Amino acid sequence: MITHRRSEPLYRPYLKLVSDNSSVKAMVSLHYGARVDGDAELFSRCFTPDGALTILGDRRMLPQAGRHVGRAAIRNIVSAMASDLDCLDAFLVDVIAEGDRGVVHWHMTLRGATTGSIADFDVADHLILRDGLVASATEFIDTTSLGLLAGRI
Repeated sequence: MITHRRSEPLYRPYLKLVSDNSSVKAMVSLHYGARVDGDAELFSRCFTPDGALTILGDRRMLPQAGRHVGRAAIRNIVSAMASDLDCLDAFLVDVIAEGDRGVVHWHMTLRGATTGSIADFDVADHLILRDGLVASATEFIDTTSLGLLAGRI
């Protein structure tokens, strides 16, 4: 089981999983564990070779916002985000999956690398899996608050 930095299970046992597909649960745990730990290489390997990560938001607040296709692009974006924002804690709030699609609500506490400020964020992701890997991930997050945390405002 993937854990976050505090060595607690990232995938909490009380989560609802509306699917009997254990591969969805396994991929969610691996995918978010790598993201929280800032492991851009492992995170990118959770995607299909042509997979896409779309972070919705304002690029003035979060330069990494936008659509990133392919493992190399995803690895570079996650590395850039990890250098700007340190994840202090994270946990999955809810996972709803059916077939090859899922919606994940997760919570994280971040510290801005330049400001030292700390803030909590709730994030919603829509995932599409193919052959046990993430083919598409669309992330919904408050990029204005991220911009404040990173010192862009």
